[in-house]
Amino acid sequence: MTDAAPRLFRYHIEPAAAPFLVGVGLLVVALLLPGGLRLAATLAAAGPLVFAALQALRRGRMVRLGADGLHLHGSLSGRRRTVRYDAIRGITATRQGGLGVLYHERSDPGPPSGADQPPSLDRLRAEANPAFPPRQRLIVTAPLDNVEGLLDELRRCCPALGGVSPRALDRLVRRRQWRDRLIALMALLGTPLYVMVAARIMVGIL
Repeated sequence: MTDAAPRLFRYHIEPAAAPFLVGVGLLVVALLLPGGLRLAATLAAAGPLVFAALQALRRGRMVRLGADGLHLHGSLSGRRRTVRYDAIRGITATRQGGLGVLYHERSDPGPPSGADQPPSLDRLRAEANPAFPPRQRLIVTAPLDNVEGLLDELRRCCPALGGVSPRALDRLVRRRQWRDRLIALMALLGTPLYVMVAARIMVGIL
């Protein structure tokens, strides 16, 4: 990568005003309904509200190509990570337009142990075998506005691409996506409980 200005690839953001208003409207209706109908309306409100929240979280977050590596700003967690170009072994685009990156990360063996402290397992491995294989990591991002352009840039920047077959990488990405969807589903199913508690608090205040 040259010393030119870093290239920015922003996350794709869908219009969220209408889903937010629908969710708020359903939540207001839920406050006026009894028992089972209130739960049904709350469940219906959770989807649009979560969707609007996800779009809001993506604002200002992006993937950036810098001089020292690929900089990723998590669309949901906000976590910032930098992956060196020479550590990247495979790249792909997801069906939704996100980026999948497979890279190698060597673990830090940590500081030398003292006289009364046993050495860490990572340090023992590093001392016994300096060529100990690095850990394999996978990152799958949310949809980006121009993922194909990002892939073209990465193919020019990453000297070690080709360490994994495209088919194997696609399988890893799909497996990660299914795991993330299951986690998201569990969180979504738990959202109505939080909304109902918040609604009761609001009713008590008002």
